[in-house]
Amino acid sequence: MEIVRYKSAKEQEWDDFLGQSKNGTFHQSRSFISYHKERFTDHSLIVYERGQVIALVPAAEQANKIFFAHPGLTYGSIVIGKDLYLSEYLQLFTALIGYLKNSGFSKFIAKDIPASYCSHPSGELAYAMLLAGAEIRSFDVLPHIFPGEPIPYQQRRIRALKKAEKIGILTLESSDLTSFWELLSDVLARHSSLPVHSLEEILELKHRFPSNIRLEIARIEEELLAGVVIFDTGRVERAQYIAASERGKETGALDLLFHRLIENCRHRNKIFEFGTTTLDGGRKLTHGLSDQKEGFGARTLIQYSYLLELANFPAENFPTQS
Repeated sequence: MEIVRYKSAKEQEWDDFLGQSKNGTFHQSRSFISYHKERFTDHSLIVYERGQVIALVPAAEQANKIFFAHPGLTYGSIVIGKDLYLSEYLQLFTALIGYLKNSGFSKFIAKDIPASYCSHPSGELAYAMLLAGAEIRSFDVLPHIFPGEPIPYQQRRIRALKKAEKIGILTLESSDLTSFWELLSDVLARHSSLPVHSLEEILELKHRFPSNIRLEIARIEEELLAGVVIFDTGRVERAQYIAASERGKETGALDLLFHRLIENCRHRNKIFEFGTTTLDGGRKLTHGLSDQKEGFGARTLIQYSYLLELANFPAENFPTQS
């Protein structure tokens, strides 16, 4: 195997492999990674075997000699094709650790890709990390709704969306990200927080990925009551940003909007993901938020992030043999 640091000349090769991988989405495309390149020192890698790409590692360098796959993405991990066997993956993992050690890194952090986003089972990173003695760094709760037989809504949710329907609230796709960002920023400011993306950044991402990123809103007449920014991978629609005004909460506007989004996903055989309901790397559950999302029939998947101290990697007996 040959491990090569990514260069811009490899962009098409990267994206071509990503498109046929079993666990890659537009989040790991070069266009998505590069929109905030000023924030990170990119150290993405391409792994070859006999001249053919077999894996991608979207990653960045961090202080204290940390190799992070990837600090600026919802998930990063190691992107592979569906034809790679587990034994080959473990050889790849060993080669990657050797590369990181030779490059002066002391720690390897990787944010795994939730199973819902993968076209085929993809537990290789978790197995390799745990086999190597890595610790679980974080474990975020992600409420999901899968297509198929739905779990009934909580009665409170039903009452709220019926109230919204009765007073004539409309739900529709909108291009007005500016107005929504004002609402979102006001909501987050009450919790001393800010959106991860600035308005300029989300507009740029929308420009780069017009078919993957969209804004859905609820309004009455011209008043914006609630909105959800959707990141659509083709398999999963993720509620990346959610906000409702005080009147939006009182009128059930957000409940109606979620209902329409969930129904649209179900009709198109897609998965709906609400975004995380935890803080502090999963150690604190936001109970009200969790109850609200589970009230629509969502249930829990966990996204793990792993930390491996490279000095502790068991090179001589990895992988273990039976």
